[in-house]
Amino acid sequence: MERHCTVDDPYLINDIVLCEMAWVLEFAYDHPKGAIVEVLEKLLMTDGLEMADKNTVWVALKDYRATKADFADCLIGRINSAPGCAQTATFDKALKSLSGFKPL
Repeated sequence: MERHCTVDDPYLINDIVLCEMAWVLEFAYDHPKGAIVEVLEKLLMTDGLEMADKNTVWVALKDYRATKADFADCLIGRINSAPGCAQTATFDKALKSLSGFKPL
């Protein structure tokens, strides 16, 4: 990646890929949350990598670090709130303490 991803020719990492990566690291490789946070932070700070909205991913990562929610749920909530969605409906009771979610 270091040879191919540059500031002038960056690679895009899709939000779904970020979510899948976090899930695989946690459930397939049994990495603790702290290690997953570090990986995501490093990706966000890499100049040759882009995301659809890095600021939204940063805020979702902050939520993920501070709660018991999955990274994907945190990112979904932040993506939904960006255009003005006040609440994201969810069946996941772990999200009841995270602002912007409404447990059903």
